[in-house]
Amino acid sequence: MAFAGLLQGTPEWLEARRSGIGASDAPIILGMSPYMTAHDLFLEKIGKKRPKKGTVAMDRGNDLETAARSYYELKSGKEFPPETMEDEELPYLRCSLDGRCENEILEIKCPGLKNFVSYRQKGIPSHHNIQVQHQLMVSNAEVCIYWVFSGAYGFEYKIYPDFTLIKKIRELECIFWARVVEKEWRTS
Repeated sequence: MAFAGLLQGTPEWLEARRSGIGASDAPIILGMSPYMTAHDLFLEKIGKKRPKKGTVAMDRGNDLETAARSYYELKSGKEFPPETMEDEELPYLRCSLDGRCENEILEIKCPGLKNFVSYRQKGIPSHHNIQVQHQLMVSNAEVCIYWVFSGAYGFEYKIYPDFTLIKKIRELECIFWARVVEKEWRTS
């Protein structure tokens, strides 16, 4: 199923997400997710395990995303409409961008107060960097604006492609997808 151009949140988009590797899958595949293992993701992709339901934090992010995007668009003076994309060479590598404007992409995070303060003081979590590097890889964008929004205030980080990391992400995602296609989990 084609992914590029699908409207985010629709049943077609959800189904297409399951039939490829998205940015939120990247940290799982690299073993950097605090939420899921690569084997659990594999079981989801082959239909042997149901996807986890959304969390309160995920619901918060979804509820605030439009406001966060509007706030950033006002601040930057640019429009960043959401967009879904596929990798030109490997269309099973996909991303659902929170926004895109020419060669910039926008990744929106709307954490609760504790994480908002942590992101401000410590920077972005490493698993989010993997997610963004996947998006930069698929979109070929020059920069990602990582926009952290509290509901009333926001701040940004600019994240540039790390081509060494992107190469590793691509290699590991290709290995993972071969396992999915073969429906055979192996660790080597």
